Amino acid sequence: MDDQYTQRQWALDMRNDLRTPPLPHDMRPERDSNRPEWDGTEYTPIQLQSDTNALAQDSFGHVDYVTTRSDSDTLNVPDQDIYHTSTTAASIVKPKKKQSAWIRLSTTWWMEAITIFISTGFMIGLIAILASFQNRLTTEWTFFISINAVVAIVITAARATLLATVSVCLSQEKWNHFNNRARRLQDLNIIDRASRGPLGSIQMLFSVSWGMATVSAVVMILSLVTDTFVQQVVSFQPGTIYAHQEGSATFGHAVSYSSGLNFDRGRSVHDGIVLINQGAATNVDMQSAFFRGIWQTSWPSGVNCTSNCTWDQSYYTIGFTNTCADVTKETLESLQCSDNRTIALPYAYPAPCNLTTPHGLHFPFKTNVGGSSMAINSSGWDSGTNSYKLLDGRNISRTAFWSWNREDIDMTNMSVQLKPMLQNSTVVECTFGVVVYKYSNISFISNKFTIGATEKTPLGKASGYTDLILPECASNNCLWRDELLWWNNTSPDIPHISLSATDLSMVTRLFGSQAFSGSVGLTTLSSLNPPAGSTIAFGNGSLETVSGILDNVAQSLTDMIREKGTVQVAQGLTSQAVVYMRVQWLWLILPITLQVLGVLALIGALVGRRRTKDVPLWKGSALAVLYYSVDKDGVLGTQVKDLQELEDLGMKQVLLEKKSDGTDP
Repeated sequence: MDDQYTQRQWALDMRNDLRTPPLPHDMRPERDSNRPEWDGTEYTPIQLQSDTNALAQDSFGHVDYVTTRSDSDTLNVPDQDIYHTSTTAASIVKPKKKQSAWIRLSTTWWMEAITIFISTGFMIGLIAILASFQNRLTTEWTFFISINAVVAIVITAARATLLATVSVCLSQEKWNHFNNRARRLQDLNIIDRASRGPLGSIQMLFSVSWGMATVSAVVMILSLVTDTFVQQVVSFQPGTIYAHQEGSATFGHAVSYSSGLNFDRGRSVHDGIVLINQGAATNVDMQSAFFRGIWQTSWPSGVNCTSNCTWDQSYYTIGFTNTCADVTKETLESLQCSDNRTIALPYAYPAPCNLTTPHGLHFPFKTNVGGSSMAINSSGWDSGTNSYKLLDGRNISRTAFWSWNREDIDMTNMSVQLKPMLQNSTVVECTFGVVVYKYSNISFISNKFTIGATEKTPLGKASGYTDLILPECASNNCLWRDELLWWNNTSPDIPHISLSATDLSMVTRLFGSQAFSGSVGLTTLSSLNPPAGSTIAFGNGSLETVSGILDNVAQSLTDMIREKGTVQVAQGLTSQAVVYMRVQWLWLILPITLQVLGVLALIGALVGRRRTKDVPLWKGSALAVLYYSVDKDGVLGTQVKDLQELEDLGMKQVLLEKKSDGTDP
């Protein structure tokens, strides 16, 4: 041979399938003296072609070879032997290489089981997080990233680990698919595509017969839309909470009231006193509250609230109450005129008459022609003339209202029956009393004070009294002193109640004063022009009108005591605008379903493995596909027996074969 025959020319001859020429002596490797002689048996070698770039190199890389199919053990040939040779079945056996931990794991389903376990753990953790923050405030989430970001991260991790397991199940299915009977070789390609993504999985559903692998394909397809579903899981809704803020939600309530009025021979020794009559006095606050209830329909509630407020407890306070009834029939039956007659004289000579209500209030009058009239009369307990023992808190004052419409009655120059004339009358009698209110479910919303639940406990007979004497009176021998009435037997749940006798008397005096009681359009026996009082405020004198106004008076006086009495401050809750986290569980149905299907896919693969034990567990190995071939009988086979051998083959260095014309194959 020409000594100029180079390594490059020898490699080109190899690539062009020419018979391998002998190497020059200077290129032959030294023979190992311990290697046995060849017996001449011929084996078909597998040529590994090199690319043109490698051939251009001056140095020459070694080319390994594999043994024949009949000999599963590799030959102990040095790397310098680059020429083709043969060996006998009695070749020296290379010791088996110890399998790595990775190979040992790859020959089982433990890695996939661990992966699906991790994926399920992510999903359970996500559900636990969402459940713990359901309907909670966004301010309670203190993690440095938002809850939506956490959901996205956890779902992504769960899906990634899930698909890692599912794809392996599909990869192994491409081998199991050919185990029992012959199938199209194209199925291997389709199932392999399915293990790599949703598009291949869609093709697999319509091209390959269904089985447990179909479950894995469905998981691969539906995993595309999990992100859209997960984005809807957590929603944020505005709301309102009520919390304590010192001094921002308060209102007063009182179980004791005394204005502190004392009089020394008509001289005021305390602020806030207005002398009405000689020796009589009134509390300006109480007087204002009394007439405010008559002439006004609303007033400041005395509540300190910066926005919307609520009070979650119950509170007691002293107050007043009113009850009214229509007593027209009973009162008309009491009609008495002069000479005990009920027949009036002609108009020029009217007879004096009198009506008496069931509780003894009188309306003396003389019959007038035409028009209408209204009269108010009142009586009540007075500390100046009555002992506290005579006080019944349930009826400290009684007031009667009589309205009479005579528009259609002609009494001129004739004698008429008075009782039929009075049928156009309305008599309403009201009782004013002292009670203890229990307020519950209190709120102040949109500048409106509302008491949701009210319980009234009437105060009956007073339990006793205590003298109230100011220091000024101790030295000046005051003529007027006050008494603090108290009740301690109302109910075990109600605290002791106390109220000034003077202040209580002022309420009854206001009812009997000329500013309230009087008449209009009616001639009385004592005066042709009696004071009108507050008659004009009561309109037609109907039960509804009278009862509504006096209820207003009772409420006004109660509110005054809440603000001016021995006030106890009720601290409430102030509203705050917040945002709630709401978990929409329906949107988690798809991710949870995919998780369950992934577990079923792995279980199916494990069960299928028991029926296909003779199929190597190649899973998704691309090298396994590379070393498989199909013979003329349509048998798909390989001479690689296990993963360790496949890994050893994977360490070989190879080059891509080129066509003879220099183009890619």
